[in-house]
Amino acid sequence: LVAWLGRSPFDYMLSVINLRILPAEALRLPRIAALNFHDGPLPRYAGLHAPSWALLNGEETYGITWHVMESTVDTGAIVRQRWFEVAVDETALSLNLKCFQAGLQSLDALIAKKRDMKQAAMQQLLTGRTRLPGFSGEWSEVRLGEHASFLKGAGLPKSHLTEDGIESCIHYGELFTHY
Repeated sequence: LVAWLGRSPFDYMLSVINLRILPAEALRLPRIAALNFHDGPLPRYAGLHAPSWALLNGEETYGITWHVMESTVDTGAIVRQRWFEVAVDETALSLNLKCFQAGLQSLDALIAKKRDMKQAAMQQLLTGRTRLPGFSGEWSEVRLGEHASFLKGAGLPKSHLTEDGIESCIHYGELFTHY
């Protein structure tokens, strides 16, 4: 596998619904990252059969995770999570289908974000100033407190901390992985 993958350089390696543990040498091949789709919210539901465990535990919300692959399974930095409601009559099959749908949707968002970041980097190289998509005004320096409240330990449930969640917020742990 490592010899085959190493024939041509590539930026990303995606592991989706893969029951094999990839060797550490393979994880070092991508120039940017080796990412894994996990059918559960990490770190709580690491390992196999995560949706079934969630149903057995009576979870009302559930999610999926895209994370950086490390040599230890399901321990890499979380790149993106998507949460959704678990129906009262949910089955392992229907929950898995929701996971796959959320995985595809969040992958689209992840790709779009990387594309926008690449575009911003190119603009910076060409103009010497970073311009994010949709921004046309002048830069000004402001303090976070002028635009938002910083709450430490507010205890919001993870289902509220999603892109389409109940609360409008940035989770501290996402500052370095998403923004």
